[in-house]
Parts: sequence; C-alpha cells; structure tokens
Amino acid sequence: MPSVPGVGYSPRTYVLIEAAITGLNLCGVALMIATISRSKRGAAVAVAALVLCAVLLKTMASNVLFIPGDSSLWVTLAALLGIAIGGLLWVMLIGAPLAVQIASATTFIALGMALVNAAPENPYLDATLRVWQHGHYASLNDLTAVLSGTWPFAAIAFLTYAGYRLR
Repeated sequence: MPSVPGVGYSPRTYVLIEAAITGLNLCGVALMIATISRSKRGAAVAVAALVLCAVLLKTMASNVLFIPGDSSLWVTLAALLGIAIGGLLWVMLIGAPLAVQIASATTFIALGMALVNAAPENPYLDATLRVWQHGHYASLNDLTAVLSGTWPFAAIAFLTYAGYRLR
C-alpha cells in the first residue's frame, strides 16, 4: 500500500523519488558543510571528500551485503541523477548569503526526509530483503536504520541553531 494516496509504485516514479531524495539530501548536507567552512574552497574539498567516502562505503557495502563481486550494484540511474542534481543545486546556492544557505539546507533536508516517508514501497526491494540472510549483519542493519532515521533531526537542529546565532 502506498504511503501517499494515489502514488503507487512504478519504476519511473521510484527513480524520480530516489533521485530527488539523493539530490535534496546531498545539497542540504553540502550547504550545511558550507555554513561551517571558512571558505568556499574548503567547503568544496569537504563536500568532495564526503561524496568520495559515501561512494566508497556504498561500494563496499554492496560488495559485502548483496552480491559478492558486484560492488557497483548501488550505481543506478537514480543515484547518479541525484548526485548530479544535488551537486548542481549546491553550486547554484554556494554564493548565496549565509542565511539563505541555512534556510535552504534546512528545507532540503526536511523535504528529503518527507519524501523518504512518503515514497511508495518498492516491491523489488521488499522481495530482496525477504530472501536476504541477515545473519550477523542484523545489528549493523538496525544501527543503520537508527542513524538514517535520526540524522535529519540532528542536522535540522544544528541548522536551526546556526540560523539563530546568525541573527
């Protein structure tokens, strides 16, 4: 059953929603990094390092958790489109006043979180998880679920504080 009435699963909607979630979160986090960086160059280096680390972690996780030897399993049209959208949005907003960057980061992270919760269930992912042997990765899976559910709230709290301090 879809989370939002009238929005059912289709490969096209799933790609669009996944790309939007990736792009919004990437841009939100990149803008948050920019708010604490001393320069645009420093922010660019930190964001590039973050994206590189995320790519490496996703590659290792795909190799270990799903099909051994297929470490590029996570590289999908949606992931690549989301990275491109998030990077483009960030480049467009990096020169904006700090208050605009903080407000945009907060909005993008909140929208990303809302989209995650409103997205229809992916029947293919559900079927994959049913046959996946969790084994000793169960606690890692639980920890990942907790972190993915709480980081947006921590980021929004930080950005709210940063916006308050800006006044």
